[in-house]
Amino acid sequence: MCGRGQLLEWIILEDIVRILSLIFLEYDVIVAGTEVEPIVRIVSSFSHLIFPFAWMFLILAIVPDSFVDILGSPVPFIAGVFKSEKCVKKVFELDDSENILIIDIDDKTIKWPTQKHPKIACNDLYINSLKEFCTTTKKTMTQNGSECSHSNLLIIHNNDEKRKRNPFKANPLINKIKSLNKNKKCFFFDPEKIDAVVDCVFKLNQTVFTSKIYPSIVTNIKNKENKCKVVGSMLVDELYVSQFEKNDLPFVNCFMKTQ
Repeated sequence: MCGRGQLLEWIILEDIVRILSLIFLEYDVIVAGTEVEPIVRIVSSFSHLIFPFAWMFLILAIVPDSFVDILGSPVPFIAGVFKSEKCVKKVFELDDSENILIIDIDDKTIKWPTQKHPKIACNDLYINSLKEFCTTTKKTMTQNGSECSHSNLLIIHNNDEKRKRNPFKANPLINKIKSLNKNKKCFFFDPEKIDAVVDCVFKLNQTVFTSKIYPSIVTNIKNKENKCKVVGSMLVDELYVSQFEKNDLPFVNCFMKTQ
């Protein structure tokens, strides 16, 4: 299974949209686990989620123990971390960082950055469009290719002492799950529709962000001797931002600083 498939197999809809917003805003991302192959695949797939934009910073499929200090770099990164003792210790030091997203693919948990961040522009459009590829029952693919369904029930192990010893046990989804209304549905991606999910994300990125670029470009044209000549063009930030709804502006303003 491809990296995005391994992630979308267990993550819920709202969380993948939230992860997408963090990558757009150039937050640090750490993918941790005890199996190298799925770590590498997921890390490699993350930078593609923001297509047609590009991730311009570090992408480290696996951070070797000898290079683990890179995780403290001020430069944004997407990195894979094998759960060695040294890496766990380093991530523990970063555990309170404001702008680091940590995804543990073994325990299937997410630790969100402590810094508050805005929802992606047109958040409801992303959610409603991607619901087409979701179910309210989590489905996983067994090794023989058959489907296995699970109910919406989530079992939470809340052990503070264990989380203190291991930062990867940090309480990513627990608070969110506890705060969910009993009647609220969680939407899981259908593993048979992963390619369609990715295509939909690409189209949404185009609709929400890149389609507004062309109307925001001002071109300087000079007319000399009945001949028109393009002197130059530039993107006017104010024209671009003005095409978004008011409640999208917190994200768009941050987005403009990164892209």
